[in-house]
Amino acid sequence: MKELLKCYHVREGKDYSEARLHEIRKMSFCGTKLLSPPIPPEIPTPAEYFKQMFDDNMVEGLVFQSNLYAMQKEGVQLKVTSKEMGQFLGIHMLMGIIKKSTISQHWDRATRFLFIADVISRDRLKTLQIFFSCKR
Repeated sequence: MKELLKCYHVREGKDYSEARLHEIRKMSFCGTKLLSPPIPPEIPTPAEYFKQMFDDNMVEGLVFQSNLYAMQKEGVQLKVTSKEMGQFLGIHMLMGIIKKSTISQHWDRATRFLFIADVISRDRLKTLQIFFSCKR
């Protein structure tokens, strides 16, 4: 490293002899210390993060639009609730993190992922995907 410094600075016409390098190493830092970011009093839970992105009014709107779309398109009652819509959205976020080759692998015996498979059935998820609507 010393040789590299010497080589570079000789070309620049600067004095970086052994004595000068020793002086540089002894210099103390004189810059401003950076402050650490403030630590929040409490770390938000995953549910609190979710609520920051999807408030109750937004979820209710998605419920209404999806139920309406199912009735208009197929004449069926989807009967999705706010709780189920929240689970549907959360599961899709989780599937973006826990990647599988196919969506069905989250329910397959060998690759089952409990946080998804125990919350909603594969068939219900596919039904909600078909009728999910976010028109306003």
